[in-house]
Amino acid sequence: MESNKFGFIFHIFDMLLAPFTRRVKHIADTQAQLKILFEQGQVVFVGRAASFIEFLVVRRTLKKFGLPQPDFCNGINPYLWLPFGQATKIFFSRLFRDSDAVGQEEVNQLLETVAQGRHGMIFLKVRRGIVRDLDYHYSGFFGQVATSGDSRMAPTFLVPTSVFLTRRRKNTQRTLWDIFFRTYDVPGRFRTLVQLIASGSKGITLFSKEIDVRSETERARARNTGEVALEKRFRWTLLFHLNNEDRAYRGPTKRSRERKVRRILKEQRLRLDLAKVAERQNRSFDSVLKEADKTLHEITSDTSERMVNFLRMFFDFVWARTLEGIDFKPSDYNRMRELSKQGPVVFLPCHRSHVDYLVFAYMFEKQGMNYPRFAAGDNLSKWPLGMIFRRAGAFFVRRTFKGEAIFPIVFDAYIRYLLRDRHVVAFFMEGGRSRTGKLLHPKVGLLSMIMDAWLKDVVDDVPLVPVTIDYGRIFEGKAYLKEMGGQEKQKENLNALLRTRKFLRKKHGIIRMRFGEPIYLSEHLKKAGLKKEEVGFRNKLPLLHDLGFQVMNDVNRMVTITAANVLAGILMGNPHRGMTLDEIRTLFVMSVRYLTRRDVELAFPEKNLEIALDNAIQTFKQWETVVLVEVGGETVINIPPNKRAEMEYYKNNGLHFMLDLVLVATAHKCIMHPSRSDIFHLCKDMYELLQLEFIMAPDYPSVDAIDGAIDSLIDMGALKQDGDELRRGDDENGRLAFEVCGRLLVNFLESYFAVVEYLISALKSDSMSSKDALKNMLIRAELLYAVGTIQNRESINRVTFDQAMQRFNKKSWIQLRTPKGQKHPMVSLNKEKLPEFNQLRETLLAWMRSVY
Repeated sequence: MESNKFGFIFHIFDMLLAPFTRRVKHIADTQAQLKILFEQGQVVFVGRAASFIEFLVVRRTLKKFGLPQPDFCNGINPYLWLPFGQATKIFFSRLFRDSDAVGQEEVNQLLETVAQGRHGMIFLKVRRGIVRDLDYHYSGFFGQVATSGDSRMAPTFLVPTSVFLTRRRKNTQRTLWDIFFRTYDVPGRFRTLVQLIASGSKGITLFSKEIDVRSETERARARNTGEVALEKRFRWTLLFHLNNEDRAYRGPTKRSRERKVRRILKEQRLRLDLAKVAERQNRSFDSVLKEADKTLHEITSDTSERMVNFLRMFFDFVWARTLEGIDFKPSDYNRMRELSKQGPVVFLPCHRSHVDYLVFAYMFEKQGMNYPRFAAGDNLSKWPLGMIFRRAGAFFVRRTFKGEAIFPIVFDAYIRYLLRDRHVVAFFMEGGRSRTGKLLHPKVGLLSMIMDAWLKDVVDDVPLVPVTIDYGRIFEGKAYLKEMGGQEKQKENLNALLRTRKFLRKKHGIIRMRFGEPIYLSEHLKKAGLKKEEVGFRNKLPLLHDLGFQVMNDVNRMVTITAANVLAGILMGNPHRGMTLDEIRTLFVMSVRYLTRRDVELAFPEKNLEIALDNAIQTFKQWETVVLVEVGGETVINIPPNKRAEMEYYKNNGLHFMLDLVLVATAHKCIMHPSRSDIFHLCKDMYELLQLEFIMAPDYPSVDAIDGAIDSLIDMGALKQDGDELRRGDDENGRLAFEVCGRLLVNFLESYFAVVEYLISALKSDSMSSKDALKNMLIRAELLYAVGTIQNRESINRVTFDQAMQRFNKKSWIQLRTPKGQKHPMVSLNKEKLPEFNQLRETLLAWMRSVY
């Protein structure tokens, strides 16, 4: 058979369907990988079920790549692709032959194609029959080509190939349409055509990792494997790849909410746990089971492809009007796609905005991956948001399990179901959104359930993937400012949803997403020197906390820094009323050099640093967060006092990268004639107090880190070594950089001072609700700001006040206890530690005065 000798009908269909087949997407790195295979030998593409349209799509994709196209395939009506005379001859020759004979004929043709150095396509499942379709599982080629023994033939590569024209999953419930036109996952001819025309632009062609026939055959011969066994091995491997691609793209089999609930309630472990609850509460098992059923209905997602498609189109519109773009690395999604083929994956993004899960799921959909099942707070479960999120893949969790007997048991069972069914799961380890631009410390409740499922062999292993999501401008910025100023958090409702239209009038910059390397539970346990059976009550919680901080540290390291973040840090640390543009430019270049040496990813689209800085200044000017004034021929830039809290957010985004310099500069200002050792010990004391404000390594700050920061300041000319003493440097720009670094922590010191001042004065004998205490702290801080005891408006911050109380509670200076039946804890002074607390007040005041 000559190469590329196709019939007239084939060319007609190819031309008519070309506008649709060329719309089907492909993975970015596919072209280079296939090109290498074509250069090395023959390529045989292997699909699941015979489809003429899939054959056209594969050929069109390869044509776009400029690569050779397969000129033979099996299982397709010969009239569709061969010349009429040849097709008629084949038709009559097969009229009275069985499927096995026809299959062997096609095997011989494909062997001939490979022997001639051409490329083909083979389908594992073929439809035969004149009156009605009969399924025939294709076999014979793999074993024969592997055992042909012709060493002169070029290497042959089998490439599992999946063409997806719809995201709809295999459904446990079949409809009348499925009976006549087959299912969405294995559609009939008419349904495939409709899918191509209606949703081809959402389709994708995926080429899995190739199988080298020669190397696989050599390994089989070493094990004395026969042709039949080798054939089965090839078929099993190919089906394994194709099934994994299907699961990674479409996800597990679709089940209704009711079927999922019934399936989970049948789990033996859950029923045993519910029986214990019934016995403990002296209730009937049926009543407990009924409550568990109701709880599961509250929790369970009810994913709808129609809702996902609607949301994708909706957010195509929204992001086009509110964002300048979404920045991501295609290689990250390729890695995640390969990872999701192996089993369940748990993604752990940072949580800065409600937009996090929207953009996260949106990008999974756009990149041709199974959209994740997201854990959302039960505050989002109310109509109408609850209905939308539930049908988009969200499942709901209560903020606390305290006092709950059934909910944690049922939720644990639901997590096991998700992992067992190999779903992609995502949740926020921080628990809630960060209002300050810094990451919050991890909460390990959900992570504990994931680990429990793995320890009980529900799954072989679970990869945890850290994810960083950064914003050019946060969507909820104004709401965060109000909350930090003392306003109660607003509940999500229809009114809030309708107000979203206001965002369509604003641009919020670029959202950047980065995926870290997966952390496997088995590897983490191995590093801890433990085995599965050794994990128990005593060592499990420390193990989870170590794992949580490892994830959050990875998230922190992947944070991208924009020119606006650098500029915000410079202006917020300015010790004077304003700063000239020339001074800012100098400090900007120094900051970029330092961050580059630390391998921080700088998200500057501009190649020129001066242009990047000018664009950042113009951005803040448009936001009205900075004021530019021309004085004496110089441009002076300052932040209005009422905008400092907003700029604090963007400063905090990258503060952890500068924390070494900031601690050293702050400590140096607080010590007379400091040595390296003096600075290190004071840095350690300061960080120990502010530990809840940052996510850093467990041994931070180390001697090496502080010495490295001191050396960097010496290189800048900010410091100089004079014997054992560290003195201020002589370089004017270095001294200015030192002053800026020395003031970047002062707002935290002022906030902690305001909390200590209020608690000592107001709680001499009584206790108070923490909610009321926070309100009164804000009032006291306003007074301290008015009289000049604290000098920075951003220090009046409810979130930082709350963090300070949590830290003081851990140090046992105060006591936070929640009485039964109350929502908010009561705060009281620890009388035994009152002298230490008074000393802390004096220390904080001394540090603040030294920094000023």
